[in-house]
Amino acid sequence: MKYLVTLLLLFSQVSHSSENCIVTDEYNAIRKEAREIVYGNDNSFARCKKSVEMAEYWRAMAKCESYGDGRDIGGGCAHLVGRGRYQEPVDMSHCDVFKFEPSRDLVNEIVEEQVQARGVRRCKNI
Repeated sequence: MKYLVTLLLLFSQVSHSSENCIVTDEYNAIRKEAREIVYGNDNSFARCKKSVEMAEYWRAMAKCESYGDGRDIGGGCAHLVGRGRYQEPVDMSHCDVFKFEPSRDLVNEIVEEQVQARGVRRCKNI
């Protein structure tokens, strides 16, 4: 019984201390930005890949237009290119210089850097 009371007191203090911290909107915004950088498309590696894909798309569109293949087709060259008619292998190896392994630790590191740089507080005063 004594151990049960001790455990209950311990857990009640832990839950009470976590309730005392209401995270600020600014801190939440920084966490969201960091997650988007690490896991989303807001990083140099993703932007590099996307730009190569877009350049390849427009190269294929120009090729189709120069051959005149889209004239008698509904949707024109966009339809043909979108279906992969002019698809060729794309070299994205130059983007590898920006590649990184996404991790929770990296998110936390970015959050801490931004919190320090912007002078944002984690918890609101209650």
